[in-house]
Amino acid sequence: MSSTKQPSSEAEDDVKDLTIKELWKLLDNWLKTNAPKAYESLNPPITETKLQQLEAEFGLSLPEGYKESLRVHNGSSDDAYGCGGCEYLSHTAVMRRWEFYVRRYDGVQLKSDDIESHAPEIRTVMYFKKWVPITFHIDLFSYCIDLDPTE
Repeated sequence: MSSTKQPSSEAEDDVKDLTIKELWKLLDNWLKTNAPKAYESLNPPITETKLQQLEAEFGLSLPEGYKESLRVHNGSSDDAYGCGGCEYLSHTAVMRRWEFYVRRYDGVQLKSDDIESHAPEIRTVMYFKKWVPITFHIDLFSYCIDLDPTE
């Protein structure tokens, strides 16, 4: 009887217990070798004052993992689409993008034609004010952290 080997989760096992800082160190080392321009576009750490200001703007606490990530690199320089066409947003870019999305799309309902597959825990709106954009993709979308999941 032959067995089909399942994709290895060894890589996941290698990193699952690492801290955000340790994960960034691995990524930084990989970027230096394989994508030096992307590495060079990464900003220095956010200050605690700026981090507190960012949280105050949202009126909510950001997830600890995201705060730790900003404490390593406060995003990347504007328009640095280094990894997968995504810009890792700095705290100022997060606020600009969030303000734009809220002003333009907050609460705008999606049409059923716009929804390919809908899980009930995902809101059917273009944007929700408690979504924090952390990347901006060259194709004009953002990956966001949901600070108020519907569960």
